[in-house]
Amino acid sequence: MANKSDTSPNSLYISDISVDFSESQQDVPSVEVRIDSTFRPIDNRAGKTLSRTFSQPMKLSRQDPFSLHISYKGNWLWKNKSYDIHLDTEDIFHRHDALEGLERREYHKSHERISVVLGLSRNSSTSDLPPTSDLLPTTDLPPTTNIIFQNCPRFRILVTGKSGVGKSSLINHAFGLRDAVSYS
Repeated sequence: MANKSDTSPNSLYISDISVDFSESQQDVPSVEVRIDSTFRPIDNRAGKTLSRTFSQPMKLSRQDPFSLHISYKGNWLWKNKSYDIHLDTEDIFHRHDALEGLERREYHKSHERISVVLGLSRNSSTSDLPPTSDLLPTTDLPPTTNIIFQNCPRFRILVTGKSGVGKSSLINHAFGLRDAVSYS
């Protein structure tokens, strides 16, 4: 008879990660995944959700320290502040093992109005994973909003046109925003 340590994997692979700050009051320009001595930034997709799909999934072992390094805008003199959200690897492995029969599994964690979702797999291949483009419209052009938000987290855009033609809708759709401020 096999015991639990024989049947559960010694390592998992993180194929993708999403960090949602929509419920938080913090202005977060960047997040970094830290597993042991490996650090990887999470690209800013749009608004208050940062996400990244790793072309080579990150390996997570049971003994690895695992955290998210959060940088946010402080109120005083625009200086960035930071803190770490530590993720319990034993809890991640335990929840992964509890979901029988699925190749790709998700781990959900909430921390002070911040929601974290990890895409987990037992193998390092991303071929069995669902496409992450469910959230973005499919186009032949690569999205540039990630780069814009990463390089300049606060920017303004000017769209001119007649009243009622959908300027705000265009901005909301192009940048994945919920609210746009328009000045007449």
